[in-house]
Amino acid sequence: MRELLLEAAGGALAAGALFLALARTIPQFARVPAARAAALVTSSTAEELFWRWGVLSGLAAVLGIAPAFALATLGFALAHWRQAGLLSVRVHIGTGATFGVLYVATGNVLSPIVAHAGYNLLVAGACAGARA
Repeated sequence: MRELLLEAAGGALAAGALFLALARTIPQFARVPAARAAALVTSSTAEELFWRWGVLSGLAAVLGIAPAFALATLGFALAHWRQAGLLSVRVHIGTGATFGVLYVATGNVLSPIVAHAGYNLLVAGACAGARA
């Protein structure tokens, strides 16, 4: 149990570091409505279960870790194309790689789930703050 908590804490730290690395300035945050936050956590969890636990681990068994990591990261990024085109793909290569590293390093999907959900909540809070 302690190990899972440490992995979750590592995921939370990674989310904050990733957000700060990608943000140009420290944004003003606003409250994210509970329904929106729940949707973000649910979608983040589903994406991590699919891209890291499913695609990355499945391809790693066949292709090896490096090609599987690259393909899962690229697939994750391309799946986000609709959000903002090429800029979004570049950002999501970085986020997908970060979540992939967490999965490979821990061997557990909890850390990338926490990182992905935390990152999405930080982005939503910054967007809400920018609109306020």
